[in-house]
Amino acid sequence: MTAHELLARLRHPTDALARIRGVPVGVIDVGSNTIRLLVAVAGARGLVTVRQEKAFVGLGAEIHERGRIGPAELEEAVAAAREQAAIAQSLGAERLEVLVA
Repeated sequence: MTAHELLARLRHPTDALARIRGVPVGVIDVGSNTIRLLVAVAGARGLVTVRQEKAFVGLGAEIHERGRIGPAELEEAVAAAREQAAIAQSLGAERLEVLVA
């Protein structure tokens, strides 16, 4: 599923949990240079952002320079994603989706 498809699902949810206003949901987007977190709730007119976070990890540069992601860089990315997941959970996110692009 692409980030665009996931955001469309959040804007027009099909499952009962996501349709309940005020129930936070989270998305972690792992990209080539950043790992981003969005926690949002469904409002009357669409998504309402509860919190956003961004961690710079530079995975794309590692791939470009070495052709792979090294163990240290991978551990850094995992730690950042775990931290963001903990933030989402602390905000009451009932659902957390992770996208890796």
